[in-house]
Amino acid sequence: MAAGLEGGTSPDGLFTPALVIGANLPDLIDKPVGVFFPDLGLGTGRGLAHTLVFNLGLLAIGVYLYGHGRPWFLYVALASLGHLVLDEMWRLPRVLLWPFYGFSFPRVGRRGFMAQILAWWQALRTQPGVYGVEAAGAMLILVYLWRYLPYGGKLG
Repeated sequence: MAAGLEGGTSPDGLFTPALVIGANLPDLIDKPVGVFFPDLGLGTGRGLAHTLVFNLGLLAIGVYLYGHGRPWFLYVALASLGHLVLDEMWRLPRVLLWPFYGFSFPRVGRRGFMAQILAWWQALRTQPGVYGVEAAGAMLILVYLWRYLPYGGKLG
């Protein structure tokens, strides 16, 4: 194992929390947007944060910060790119390759807040593997925020 990464931490102590946050970042951004702004038609919960442009931007910022002694954002960016792979975003090229297919995202339909929540609840009950993992990831984020933010909230 690389020096300084034993026990899931890096020399700055933020390797694991950055990976957990980054792995969930696209959903942490896009799912609330789809729920609270149904007019955008993002019923899939996959919008800007699921695009290659957004994630390559994160990667560029991460490489820049890494070169200035702040590696945590690179971990976030790499984990966010991994999220795109695990979401099989190549199956939605209009989202992944946005804006090259146009500036709009695929419309799923206009649904209100409660309709979206009920649809996600139904999906959770019938496909627990889809949302169960995301719920576990969200819980891990809360644990890490509880653990690290009381100490000044410094992320690198």
